[in-house]
Amino acid sequence: MLVEQQRDFISAYFVFFGKALFDKRLRQSLANCGAQSRAVITQLVRKNMKGMKTDRDVEDFVNIIVIMLDGLALHLLLADDKRPIMRAWSRFAKSLPAKSMPRKRPVR
Repeated sequence: MLVEQQRDFISAYFVFFGKALFDKRLRQSLANCGAQSRAVITQLVRKNMKGMKTDRDVEDFVNIIVIMLDGLALHLLLADDKRPIMRAWSRFAKSLPAKSMPRKRPVR
């Protein structure tokens, strides 16, 4: 739902991302924004995932999640049928070593 609600913003993010590949100043700006997102995800990982014994464990899972979210958003922007993508995301999310995370709504 978030991708549909924020379609223009997410599309602009990917355009900005592409331009940042060729512009050091934009790349730094993107890194700064990404650090804010990573900080939020890091808190969630520390709070909700079991088996996070070291900072490296946390960092690795944060990187996996960030990479998956970027890919998820990009593919959802392009997909006519979003159900296979959401099933894959659901499978990925269920594979994470959660302490306890109640399901909010079923994925179709």
